[in-house]
Amino acid sequence: MECYHVNQRDEIRRAYFQKGPFQPQNYKFPQNAFGEYSIKENVAFCLCCYLFKSDIPNQGGSDRFVKSGFKAWNRKSGLDDHKDGTPHNLVVQKCQNLMNQRQSITSAFEKQIALQEKEYRTCLNTSIDCVRFLLRQELAFRGHDEKDDSDNKGNFLELLQWLVDRCDVVDRVVLKNAPKIHN
Repeated sequence: MECYHVNQRDEIRRAYFQKGPFQPQNYKFPQNAFGEYSIKENVAFCLCCYLFKSDIPNQGGSDRFVKSGFKAWNRKSGLDDHKDGTPHNLVVQKCQNLMNQRQSITSAFEKQIALQEKEYRTCLNTSIDCVRFLLRQELAFRGHDEKDDSDNKGNFLELLQWLVDRCDVVDRVVLKNAPKIHN
């Protein structure tokens, strides 16, 4: 994974993880193999550790499951020790988090953007509806005193306030609660 650009690693990891570990078909290989298995070298690799090795420093003995492969088929405890080890459990959790798109930052941004778009659309449509009403009635838009403590701020602001008082959805996105544009 280290050879890939940092901004591309999660997409590459996701593709590897979705494809799943390579498991040869119609081949008699040693018992208890897990993850990736190399027929040519008769060794097993750990897919999760391979994908996230660079994220967990000092994974005791992890190179045998990432680079050289596990060969000690007569020592089943070596596999168990690896699977039960904290570094392996951390990378397994990272794989699960990677595949859970609802937790991704992209998903969070998309939800936030969708909410902002909905708020802007509500604000815009409310303003347009008020403008249409005032135009049809041939009424002036503003009054002489549009300050917050004024009794009559003008037709447009009074109509908006009337809608705010009756509709919670409008109240959340207009007047003082209107979405701000940040440069």
